[in-house]
Amino acid sequence: MLRLHNNLLSGEIPPNISSCLNLISITLGRNNLIGRIPLEFSSLLNLQLLNVEFNDLTGGIPSFFGNYSSLQVLSTTFNNFGGTLPDTLGQLKNLYYISMGANFLTGTIPSSLYNLSFLSIFCFPQNQLQGTLPSDLGNEFPYLVELNVGDNQITGSIPISLSNSSYLERLTIAINGFTGNVPSLEKMHKLWWLSISTNHLGTGEARDLDFLSTVSNATSLQLMAINVNNFGGMLPSAITNFTSLSIMTLDSNRIFGSIPAGLGNLVNLEMLYMGKNQFTGDIPEEIGKLQQLKKLGLQGNKLSGNIPSSFGNLTLLTHLYMYQSSLKGSIPPELGKCLNLLLLNLSQNNLTGAIPKEVLSIPSLTIYMDLSRNNLIGSLPTEVGTLTNLGILDISHNMLSGEIPGTLGSCVRLESLFMQNNFFQGTIPSSFISLRGLQVLNLSHNNLTGSIPDFFLDFRALATLNLSFNNFEGLVPTDGVFRNSSAVSVVGNSKLCGGIAEFQLLECNFKGTKKGRLTLAMKLVIAASALLCAALVLTSLFLLFVKEEKSRTHSNLSRELSFPNVLP
Repeated sequence: MLRLHNNLLSGEIPPNISSCLNLISITLGRNNLIGRIPLEFSSLLNLQLLNVEFNDLTGGIPSFFGNYSSLQVLSTTFNNFGGTLPDTLGQLKNLYYISMGANFLTGTIPSSLYNLSFLSIFCFPQNQLQGTLPSDLGNEFPYLVELNVGDNQITGSIPISLSNSSYLERLTIAINGFTGNVPSLEKMHKLWWLSISTNHLGTGEARDLDFLSTVSNATSLQLMAINVNNFGGMLPSAITNFTSLSIMTLDSNRIFGSIPAGLGNLVNLEMLYMGKNQFTGDIPEEIGKLQQLKKLGLQGNKLSGNIPSSFGNLTLLTHLYMYQSSLKGSIPPELGKCLNLLLLNLSQNNLTGAIPKEVLSIPSLTIYMDLSRNNLIGSLPTEVGTLTNLGILDISHNMLSGEIPGTLGSCVRLESLFMQNNFFQGTIPSSFISLRGLQVLNLSHNNLTGSIPDFFLDFRALATLNLSFNNFEGLVPTDGVFRNSSAVSVVGNSKLCGGIAEFQLLECNFKGTKKGRLTLAMKLVIAASALLCAALVLTSLFLLFVKEEKSRTHSNLSRELSFPNVLP
């Protein structure tokens, strides 16, 4: 045996390894090996295991592999092998494990491979393989434990014979072009991984999801991914019995009806995606029982009613998607208890009322918060300053009013800030000087006043600045981002002037200065100069007065000395 896996080996595989004619096992996986598999390896006819996974090997799969008549395990996954699979692989009658995923293999899977009746692991994901799966696949592989052909270009229907695969534990055919209905999975008692997403399965009809009832005997099922297909119909009641599920993705189908309250029984769920379907009715309060839930997606449905306050019990939640779902009512303050939230998207609904300060007090929010396109009112709470690590904030297209809180300047990680189409008033807070990481800032269509702050000139990352349709006044700068008319919009501010020619604004014509306005420093200089001149004039007058007094006194004294008093 030669076991050199999980080291830092580099370079090509030495051909002289082939001198060890009695080798039965070669494990070179998880290194940095390059080049082709040496032709000299064709002499290693006693091999039972060959593992070269997780390297950077290139070339094709050698046809001489078919001469390894004793080979039981063959793994070449995560390399750069290309070309077609050799037919000679069908000669490996003792093979029970074959894994060649994450390469660049093309063509079809040789039909000879389906004659290897001892195969239990059959994995070719993340290649460019085409063709169809044989209709008798389930009969040809009676001991099949894992079938993985995901992320290829395979088409056709799922073989009905797979229904006989009673040993099957993992079924992955995701990201292909499979069509038709999913056959019965009734005999797959050991199934714990079902991934059939991103295909063209289903017809949009009422019975498309009947197969879910047949898998109810798989009591260990942990993953069910059927998203991005054409499944129609209602969710069968059996779906509430999969109490071992940790991941269930049903999104991007045509599933209709109400969301079953029984989903609250699936207490081990960590991910539940049901978005982009045609679900109607209220969101069940029972969803709040899923206290292990980390990611929840209900977006893009036709729901009604409020966001349940029971969502406050989902304290492990990190991602919450509920945009474009026709939701009504106010945002429950209880969401503020979800202190692990990284992302919150409630946009494009009919939500009303004020933004709860509790929701703006979740310091874990880092990716984005999107409350846009609702009917929210009131001011933006000062608690928004708690979101110091938030990357994107979108509260646009609401009916928010009042001044922009200065605490927003504490959100120093902001890269995009959207506040357009509201009723904000007052000036741009001076605290915005701290938002130097901003790439996009949209304050358009509000009632903001005052001048455009000079500190925007120093925002090196700022690529888009929209200040249009407000009541700003004064000079538009010509440096920094303001040099690019495609990056800045100031239209709809009648009191602005100057700027580059592309803005088509009036020329600034303020009295007392060619540039249109006196700075504070200039005003101070002028005032000081006036005081100095006044002081000089007064001093000169005083000195002149003193000089004349001295001259008058001297004249009188001379007169007295020249004409002495002669009176008795």
